[in-house]
Amino acid sequence: MMATNVAPRTGIEPIGWAYIALSTLTLLSFWMYRANINFYVYDNGGSQFEISLFETAYFLPSMFITYIGGIIADRSKALLRWLILFATLNLALLAGVAVMTYISAFPFLGLLAATVALGVIGSLRNPPAAIFVRMISPKPAIAQMNALLSAGFNVARITGPLAVGVLAVSLTTENIFIVIPIICIPLVLFFILIQRRVSSVIDKANTADANPSAAPVSALSLARAYRFFLGAIVVFFLSSNLLWTTLPFEIEASFGKSQELVSYAYAVFGVGAILGSVAQPIVYRRYGVRWCFSGGALLYGIYFVAALAMDGWPVFCSIAAAGAGMGIFYSSINTHVLMSPNPTNHGRLLALSIMLTNGFLAIGSMTLSSVATWGSDELAYTVSIIFLLVVTPAISLKIK
Repeated sequence: MMATNVAPRTGIEPIGWAYIALSTLTLLSFWMYRANINFYVYDNGGSQFEISLFETAYFLPSMFITYIGGIIADRSKALLRWLILFATLNLALLAGVAVMTYISAFPFLGLLAATVALGVIGSLRNPPAAIFVRMISPKPAIAQMNALLSAGFNVARITGPLAVGVLAVSLTTENIFIVIPIICIPLVLFFILIQRRVSSVIDKANTADANPSAAPVSALSLARAYRFFLGAIVVFFLSSNLLWTTLPFEIEASFGKSQELVSYAYAVFGVGAILGSVAQPIVYRRYGVRWCFSGGALLYGIYFVAALAMDGWPVFCSIAAAGAGMGIFYSSINTHVLMSPNPTNHGRLLALSIMLTNGFLAIGSMTLSSVATWGSDELAYTVSIIFLLVVTPAISLKIK
């Protein structure tokens, strides 16, 4: 009898495709919640400041909690149980919001507390969820998995607010809150149903990837070892969010005040981000993270060059380039971490990346928006152009 050589797995497994689909569905619920909570606060007489509190309430915990999720991802041998716990808590909190809005007129503080709790759960969940991708994927497929998950994030970014708008035609905001947790149920069931099968796969992956001589290191040591990688993330996100704080004013200057055009701009950015996410595995495979980061920053910077030098449709169309840049840059973060040596530190390195991403996105948004408000748009755009077209590529090309 002739021996048969079995080719190593290189593509995404069926379980990976299922996870991509159900993860995208859960992200849809996240974007629906963000859109609906804003509508709900507005409908109940809330101010712009009160609406902004919910944005801050969700993202602020990331700066303080995410690293704990990284420790869980690196040290826990029951990774899937943690993911089941986080998915179940997320579902329970969303269901709690639906109950609160149904039985109370406007439970502002309760909703704010629930949003903080959702932010905490999301911050703890992100690093283990990224490590889960590594565990269920052949190494050649990791970049493709991350790219498709990033594309799914951007599909949900577009369709979530749109779904709320469509449902609002026939449902109240309170009833839409009932729909949102239902969308999360399939991912919880998926994790529970695959637990026995995937636990053995994870054990094998941990054994195969383990490096006995490579012990976990401290956050400071990780930051030092990956200083150029993390530095590029800081500079990119320090300057990128200025697009969103100035975009309504750019559109008003060119076309007049138009909420419709602003919403179209979100969709254009999302389409660009999907295309960038799909292209990222090819760029990463051929040129590595250095050129993914550099290319992503250069594409994003096109918007600020257009906004500084032109008006009208060239500026509007450049939003697609910015979206593509974000898709390439953001997808490359997880891919580079999961492809790096010493898996015992992957969770904490991902946590550091997420903390810096969210933290400096907020800091940069406030700082450069202040420059645009009390100085000039031109000065703020010039700073962003320097950060994106010069500083980020210069740092990125030093990544080893």
